[in-house]
Amino acid sequence: MERMHYLLPIPGLFHVRMACVDAINRIHASGNNLRMDPNGLYKWLTHLYPNDISKLQKKVPPFQMMNDGIGYVTQAVILDAWAENMGGDLV
Repeated sequence: MERMHYLLPIPGLFHVRMACVDAINRIHASGNNLRMDPNGLYKWLTHLYPNDISKLQKKVPPFQMMNDGIGYVTQAVILDAWAENMGGDLV
């Protein structure tokens, strides 16, 4: 029987991820002046979740929404930078 001896359980790893998402939210998406930035994280999230803007304006937005949104925005920025540097088109 094959066992997963290589797998190390790390208690609290989910809580570390939650703390990172919360820190990114506080640094890049909270505050009135950050919400007015046309290229800021908050504006990108409002484009991703146009029906949930009231949830984004909470002091602590839902974790799943922020986690997925930060992932999508990160992927989009990386692809955009790659296309710009390579001189190609993504389509």
